Amino acid sequence: MDGARASIGAATRQAAALFAVCGAMGLLAAVAPGTPSPTGAVAVGLVDLALAGLLLVLPWHRRPAAAPAVVVTSACTAIGLSSAVGLVPVRSYGVLYVLVFAWLGAHFPPRTALPYLPVVVPAYVLPLALVDLGPPLDWRAVALCMVTCVLVAETIARNRQRVLLERTRADGAAAAFRAVAHTSAALQRLDPGEVLDVVTSGVLALGYDGAFLALAEDAPGAQRHVQGTVVAGARESRVPIVVDGEEVGVLVACHASEHVDEVQPLEALAAVAGAALGNVEQFEREKERAQEHSRAAMTDALTGLPNRRAAELALERVHAGDVVALIDLDHFGDVNERLGHAGGDAVLEAIGSHLMAALREEDVVARYGGEEFLLLLGHRTPEAAASILRRVARSWRATNPATTFSAGLAQHHGGDVTDALVRADVALYEAKRTGRDRCVTYTSELAAPMH
Repeated sequence: MDGARASIGAATRQAAALFAVCGAMGLLAAVAPGTPSPTGAVAVGLVDLALAGLLLVLPWHRRPAAAPAVVVTSACTAIGLSSAVGLVPVRSYGVLYVLVFAWLGAHFPPRTALPYLPVVVPAYVLPLALVDLGPPLDWRAVALCMVTCVLVAETIARNRQRVLLERTRADGAAAAFRAVAHTSAALQRLDPGEVLDVVTSGVLALGYDGAFLALAEDAPGAQRHVQGTVVAGARESRVPIVVDGEEVGVLVACHASEHVDEVQPLEALAAVAGAALGNVEQFEREKERAQEHSRAAMTDALTGLPNRRAAELALERVHAGDVVALIDLDHFGDVNERLGHAGGDAVLEAIGSHLMAALREEDVVARYGGEEFLLLLGHRTPEAAASILRRVARSWRATNPATTFSAGLAQHHGGDVTDALVRADVALYEAKRTGRDRCVTYTSELAAPMH
């Protein structure tokens, strides 16, 4: 609407300027020698100047559609008055009508000029009929002049419309390029939801009223995202989203109003979205592989428990007051001789599962090496930890009478946790030395038997 008002304002200002020029020429003609009617020339000049002022002050923003009618009628009146006082030769004043229609074509859409012929034809014919020119009025000349006027208006209007359309398309292409470039730059994301948000924002930046982007259920981060106004029955443009040659979703752009329907920018946005989602999928695969590799690097292949590397990292997180315990299967070499290495492996798997089932989820159980296991028991006193280990030993002996284990434990007092680990190892050695199948706390002077 603001653009239309600005166009009407420019058209009326140009018309006012033409009337002002004609008015000045009329006043100059009044003092020029050979003018048939100086008084008439002054009158015509003043009328033209008055019309110029009127066109400048009329409130065109209220009635913009009335502008061409007012200008055409005023122009016909001014031309008729000019011919009546002899300022314009009757045989050549048709040029002024061509100028009027050229003005119509320069400021208004095609087919605007034709409806004004019923006003223009009588205004054109009347001076010719009233002035005795010798030969009678030739209607063929009138028709030729009117056809010329309309053709001039239509030619100018269509060329102007074509230029405006090309300019609009060029502006739209530039805006589309900026929107796609901005979207591409913003798509350095690794979250599907953020990708959908950026792409739908890009669609709205192209001038659409709403955007709807849906991914298939098996697509990376499958979900739906809507921005703007998506109205049922609105015009839609649909573009598939492709990842690695497979269609994984659809991008829908909606526009309820008139819109330059250029699908290429949407296709570019869909391609950008596909590439970004492909990156997300690739990143997720790489992350999963890295996590699996990390888990494998931290997991004992036989028992499924954390391995020594993971245990050392867990030791770094031990707090003062936590209990560090070492467990070692008794006479495990004899177990391997009796059962074979496969049987020995089965015993290791079994005790790993037994320890995990007997302790809390926040406690740490790790295979520390060979038949040795590390336990980190948080928020427990040495007495409570020893009681738990005796209970675990009894339940283990009940289900696996062929094997026993010894345990040594020590409380971490802060500082370097290696000190607590060394004291637990000393306690374990004491349990082994004093007969095995028992738990020894480093602070105890005597090993307490498990029986």
